[in-house]
Amino acid sequence: GLESPWRNGPDLPFHLFNAPLVAVAGTGRYLFIIAGQNDANVPQQTVYRSEIDAQGAPSGWSAVTTFPDIVTSHAATAFGGRIYVLGGLSDARSQTTPRVWSVAVDTGGHLGIWQREPDFPFGVSGVRGTVALTASGRLYAAGGYDDRTGQRKADVWSTKPSSTGFLE
Repeated sequence: GLESPWRNGPDLPFHLFNAPLVAVAGTGRYLFIIAGQNDANVPQQTVYRSEIDAQGAPSGWSAVTTFPDIVTSHAATAFGGRIYVLGGLSDARSQTTPRVWSVAVDTGGHLGIWQREPDFPFGVSGVRGTVALTASGRLYAAGGYDDRTGQRKADVWSTKPSSTGFLE
């Protein structure tokens, strides 16, 4: 059989799921996990950071800040030294949200103050399970599920951040 190229890094402080993992280009050394759910299906607000070691593996996880929203099943991506968090399930009522947040990341892996961005274009109902990435100077988001309408989404959206990193 094939030998696996995957290496096991340090575990998170507790079981966590429905939380995106983001690497921030420009810092080159940090991974972030934002919010998510614990084993009791309780949405979390903690943001964890890990420094990537010389061999390319995470070196351990520590809580670095609180995300300003209670959210799970959300998407996240990074662009231009900022992390962007889109949609998800908000609070214990499990309602989808259209909210978008961003935060600057400095070269030492420290996060600035979370900023509310213009809402995701799905309107008041929002979406969960969306995937997000950056390419060619743009942020892209695709798919997801709207709990309010019971619809799966096939939409693909994109936006270009301004020179300051904020969405316009």
